[in-house]
Amino acid sequence: MALRAAGALFEPMSLDLQNEAAPAGSEAAQLSCNAMVMEFTAAVLNPAFGAAADAGTACALLLGAAACGIGLLLFLAGTKR
Repeated sequence: MALRAAGALFEPMSLDLQNEAAPAGSEAAQLSCNAMVMEFTAAVLNPAFGAAADAGTACALLLGAAACGIGLLLFLAGTKR
């Protein structure tokens, strides 16, 4: 529940940063693409977390750590451009 609340609090700031980073005139398209990527990621990870949790807490935590690590690598690759 706390993670949902934190996400709701930081979403406006995140959208503002994305708007500033997008080229002029394409902010809406950029935000739409970002939203689709986030929804796709959630659609893939949510069932995967459920299956991992059924296998055990350690599996779910390892999946979470792997997802965070991949996210960090993608973030760093995106900020180098």
